[in-house]
Parts: sequence; C-alpha cells; structure tokens
Amino acid sequence: MNQPEETNLTTQCPNKFKLLDIKNQQIANIVKFKIQLAKRIVNIKQHS
Repeated sequence: MNQPEETNLTTQCPNKFKLLDIKNQQIANIVKFKIQLAKRIVNIKQHS
C-alpha cells in the first residue's frame, strides 16, 4: 500500500514546482515590463 503513495507523491511534486516556476516567470516578466515602462516614462520626462 505504501509504494503507490510514494510514487504518487514524487510525480505530483515536480508538477507543483513547475507551476510555481511558471508563475514566478510570469511575475518576473511583468516586473521587467513595468521597470522598462517606468524607465521610458522617466526618459521622456527628462527629454521634454
């Protein structure tokens, strides 16, 4: 009875980590995008 549960856990955990990685990657992309936007706005304000 123990064996299937163990293999089940090991197959479930990587999937959870993959989902976390995808979420973190999306958040990182959004943050980068916002920083780029902020830099552009600052540049526009400095030039005008």
